[in-house]
Amino acid sequence: MIEFLLGKSSDYQNISIGDIKFYIIASILLVVLFVIFFIFSKTKGFKIRKRKEINEQKDIYVNPQIIKVQKADIDKELYNDKSVSESKKS
Repeated sequence: MIEFLLGKSSDYQNISIGDIKFYIIASILLVVLFVIFFIFSKTKGFKIRKRKEINEQKDIYVNPQIIKVQKADIDKELYNDKSVSESKKS
C-alpha cells in the first residue's frame, strides 16, 4: 500500500532509448507534414485551383424577378375566373 501511495511500482515497463527515438522522429515527421500542408495551402496556384473547384460545384443562381401585384389585379383575376366558371356551367 505504501508503494502505491509513493508511486513506486514494479509494473512499469522499462522504456528504452529506441522507443524514445521512435516517438521523437514520428512527432518531427508529423510537424513537418503539417508545415508542408500549411505552406502548400498558402500558394497562389493552390488557391486558384480551389476557387475553380468551388465555382464548378456551385449551382447557378438566377435572381428571381420581382412581380408587383396590386389589389386591382387580384380583383380582376377573381372576376375573370368567376365569369369563366359561370360560362362553363351554362
